[in-house]
Amino acid sequence: MPIDNNDEQSKGAGIFSARAAPPEKVEMRLAYILAEAVDPDNWTGGLLVTDERGLPLDFRYVEPIKPSKLQKLIYGDSLTRYLKLDAIAGNLLKASKPQVEWIFTTDPVLLELHGQISVSYTHLTLPTKRIV
Repeated sequence: MPIDNNDEQSKGAGIFSARAAPPEKVEMRLAYILAEAVDPDNWTGGLLVTDERGLPLDFRYVEPIKPSKLQKLIYGDSLTRYLKLDAIAGNLLKASKPQVEWIFTTDPVLLELHGQISVSYTHLTLPTKRIV
């Protein structure tokens, strides 16, 4: 602990006080991520990074991606997973300037990012009926 002899009570009195240095500010960065089809042939997504108070630090999005006929043929049933995980969400997270500690998503497929990026994940389930 640093010794502080500069406060008014201790000046000239030879009294020293030991104070702990103020804790370093630790800012948790949270991310909210989405990747979905806007119509059957176009996919897009977005990433919002906030601080622990919910104030925005970074926002990124992907312009609509239209898979080619060849990509549809090559990827087959895995095209949706590829678009969500690699083409959209993975690239958004890699491009984000503040690295995130926690990711929230409503899409269970995006939980598979866990193997690619070392952060904590939470899957949010939205109610299908309005609760009054």
